[in-house]
Formats: sequence, structure tokens, C-alpha cells
Amino acid sequence: MRQYLGNTTAQVLSFVFYLYPVWLPVLLTIVFWDMWVHYVRNHYFNSIKYTLLEIKLPIEISKSPHAMEVIIDSFWQIGGETTFFDRYWTGKTRPYYSLELVSIEGNVHFFVWTRDSEKDLIESRIYSQYPGVEVYEVPDYTAGIEYDESKNKMFACVFKLVDSNSALPIKVYSDFGLDKDPKEEFKIDPLTPILEFLGSLGPGEQAWYQIVIHTHKIGADRPKDNVWFDFGFDFEKSPIGFYFDASKASLFQKTDWKEAELKAIKKIRESLVDLDHPDRFPRIMTKGEMEKIAAMEHTVAKPAFNTGIRALYIADKDKYQAGRRNDLYGAYRHYNSIYNGIKPVPTYTGYDSPWNDFMGMGERKKKKYALQAYKKRGFFFTPYNEKDVFVMNGEELASLFHFPGAVATTPTLNRIPSKKSEAPSNLPI
Repeated sequence: MRQYLGNTTAQVLSFVFYLYPVWLPVLLTIVFWDMWVHYVRNHYFNSIKYTLLEIKLPIEISKSPHAMEVIIDSFWQIGGETTFFDRYWTGKTRPYYSLELVSIEGNVHFFVWTRDSEKDLIESRIYSQYPGVEVYEVPDYTAGIEYDESKNKMFACVFKLVDSNSALPIKVYSDFGLDKDPKEEFKIDPLTPILEFLGSLGPGEQAWYQIVIHTHKIGADRPKDNVWFDFGFDFEKSPIGFYFDASKASLFQKTDWKEAELKAIKKIRESLVDLDHPDRFPRIMTKGEMEKIAAMEHTVAKPAFNTGIRALYIADKDKYQAGRRNDLYGAYRHYNSIYNGIKPVPTYTGYDSPWNDFMGMGERKKKKYALQAYKKRGFFFTPYNEKDVFVMNGEELASLFHFPGAVATTPTLNRIPSKKSEAPSNLPI
């Protein structure tokens, strides 16, 4: 018996070795594919020059956040990675942008980070909607900031949706009545609490918010933990039981954010059927269910962006205030709707329990990573491929980042002291 098993094992190994010209290249391709893609992408990113634009606001801004929605929608583009060669040989990706709201010792700034090649285009888009603002190219405020336990303290977090179905909307500016361009004294701008927090910081303190976005499209660049990432093993419940949807199986995961909307609508419609008595007439949809479907349809009808939100607080050791954590983490609670909301991931630079982190080594590593990820504006690609990435449309993003009018009374908000205009064209020379 032993001799038989020995001969069989030897024959199997011999057969496997004989076929190594077939399986070895496949194995090496699987092992090194990700390494190759990461290498060419990092090489491509390092070859690009980036720029930081600061937008200085006038005292009066009469336009609603819809103007910012128009600007953000213009960021939707898929150029640069249209071919397999572009994506996986040269490492090209579609452009991504960072919308940033920053306080440096209480002075509040609005920034847009982008590729240098798109600087002029973005400036023209901003001026077209907000002719009274001023746009300047400025040095990166994150340069020279390093985490050093002996000199400063910091914490950071990323944000994610309360419901992972991104088709369910948060509160947007129209829910606050800002789509009607009301008078300043009647405006309720959800951005003002964030501005007040940022303006309350003192010497030696800094707080940064960044919203990193790029075009959402059918593609294989979803993080594995993202709701939009579908490897092809999709078991769904239906009135007749469970089934396997083999149509989604693919080497490259091709997904579209509208799939989540369709699944949610399908789930609502299936709930109308009494599974115990499928022959009975389905119940009538409630007003809440109809409004939920309408809200999802409205959300996915607009241009969509893969979105990552990160916030960071850093201060000199003697100026550090631990209470700032609640303000930083709670910045977006005003946008929570009955369907969805935005919540922080507090363990981004920490742990739930001290015994989970031996001698604080893990926390130090997390904080250094968070600071570097912020500096690189990384969210979608290795080595800063965050799992808490979701999809938002331009309306939602404009609600989170727009230029407030006089309703924002934060004294340290950097504004232009006077309105500028061109001289009349009919003046005598």
C-alpha cells in the first residue's frame, strides 16, 4: 500500500512538473500583476507636477451651492486611461482632485489641489461661476509638517457612509433651502458649524479637511471592501429562493454604481409580495417607499465621483486640546438624512482598547501613515488605497464644499476686503 501511494505521489508530482510551462507563467502573472500595476502607477504619479490653488472669497457671495455643483460636475472626465495599454503599461489614471477646507492657527482657507496641467482650466471654471473671487497658486501648507511625539500631537479620521449603499442620498443644499438663493439673513448653511470650529483654533493648532474625488465609472479599481466592488459571487434572495448570478463573474471587476440602486429598488418591490401567499395581489407601496425610490433615482441621475473624506488635527504639544476630537469627527453630522449620513472612523489613528496596541507602536505607525496619505492626497491607489471609499454625485459634494456668503460670520475666514470690478468701457482716453 505504501509503495502504491509513493508511486502515485511521484507520478502526480512528475505530471505537475511536466506541465510547468503552462501553470508557472499563469502563477507568476497572478503573483506579480498587482506589483507591476502599483509600480507603473507610482512611476506615473511621480512624473506629474501638482499644484495647490487657494480661493479667496469676497464678503458677498450671492450664488447658491448650485454654482459649485456646476464646477464639480466639470471635473467628471475619463480621459487618460481609455486603453489597456494606458492603464496597465504606462500606469495612467483619470485625474483626481482634492477639495480642502483648512484652518491654520484659526485662519480658514479654501483650497483645490489638482494636476498642474489642469490649473488654468480649473481657474476659469471657478471664475465663470464666482467672478468676485480671487484664485492664487500657493505653496502646499502640508509641506514641512511632520509627526514627532516629542514636539506635537495629532489624530485623524476618515469618513464613511452610514448606509454603504451610496445611492441613498445624504442631505443636500436644496434640503436646507439654499437652491432658492435666499437672502443672507434667512440662509441656513450647514457649512457654517465647520467654519466656526476651524475659526476657533488658536496658535499652534491646525485642522485639515480634504475631499478627494475622481470620476466614477465602470472599472476594476474598487477597493475590496467597497460596496461597489463585486467579484462575481453574488447570491441574492428572491421570492423563489437564492441564485448565483454568473453574469458578474469577471477577471476584472466591472461594476456600476447604479447596480446598488437597482438592488435596493428590487428589494423594496419584493417586500410588497407576501412570500407565504405569493398568489395574493402585492400590497400598495407606501409614501415613504415611493419617496425613497425617487430619492435614489434623483441621486444616480447626476454625474458620480468616487469619494474619500479625511480629516486631521495636529498641534504643538503644549497647545494640543483633546476636546477638538469631537468637533473634528462631528463636522458632517448636519448632513445626515433619513436615508443616509456621514460618520467618522475613529480607529483610523487609534485602537478601541489600549491592550490592542503594544507600547503604542501601532498608533504611531497609523498617525504617520495618515499624515503621509493626506499629504499625497491618496485614497484610491496603493500605497494609500483606503477601504472607506464611496460614491457621491456633484450635488452632494457641492453641499459639503462650497463658498459661503455673509451668513458665515467666522472672523478669521480669509475674505477679500472689497469688491473689484472693471472700469467702464466708454471712459474717454
